Amino acid sequence: MQPEQDYRLLQATYRQSAEYAAMVQRYPLLRSWITACESAELVGDPAARGGAEEAA
Repeated sequence: MQPEQDYRLLQATYRQSAEYAAMVQRYPLLRSWITACESAELVGDPAARGGAEEAA
């Protein structure tokens, strides 16, 4: 579970960085996609699958 927590911390830190802000400012289409997908879960997140793996 620690690698997932590390990834989420890295993601949060990056999204607050000056580099990220500059990239989003530079590419308006990217900004719209990020906004549309803001609530998306990580790929492979068990909560996003609803426990489908447990049924298998």
